[in-house]
Amino acid sequence: MTRTLPLPPALRRGDRVRLVAASSALAGGGRLEEGLALLESWGLVVEAEALAIQERRWGYLAGRDQERAAEIGRAHV
Repeated sequence: MTRTLPLPPALRRGDRVRLVAASSALAGGGRLEEGLALLESWGLVVEAEALAIQERRWGYLAGRDQERAAEIGRAHV
């Protein structure tokens, strides 16, 4: 039996979004800033914590398991 999940409503201008780094650490080069600028150009409000995720690293991961899990938990509202 296949179960389908309902889709959330589409994002609209003024909606608040939060970025998470749940797996690999972010590489430098300004790609995060480019992504933030794109989201903001769509009229979305990006939470300020987004820039902190690019600094977090544990080996090749974007932080320790507890840090990444907590970040996902905070983002799920």
